[in-house]
Amino acid sequence: MNSTERKDFEHDLAILFGAYPGARLSEANIEAYWRGLARMSLVTFRRAMDRIMDPEQGEDRLPSP
Repeated sequence: MNSTERKDFEHDLAILFGAYPGARLSEANIEAYWRGLARMSLVTFRRAMDRIMDPEQGEDRLPSP
C-alpha cells in the first residue's frame, strides 16, 4: 500500500476490528497493521478481510499483523 491509501486502509481496518467483539482499535494497532501489511495491496487486504469475516471460511479470532 502507499501513503495515499492510508485513510482507506484505516477505515477498512476499523470494519475488521468491529467484526470481533472485544477487539479495540488503537493508534498502536493501526500502525502495527500498516507496517506489517505494507507490501500488501489495498485490494488484496480487502479480499482477505472478506474471507476472514465470512462465517463459513473466517477465523474465530482477529488475525495478527
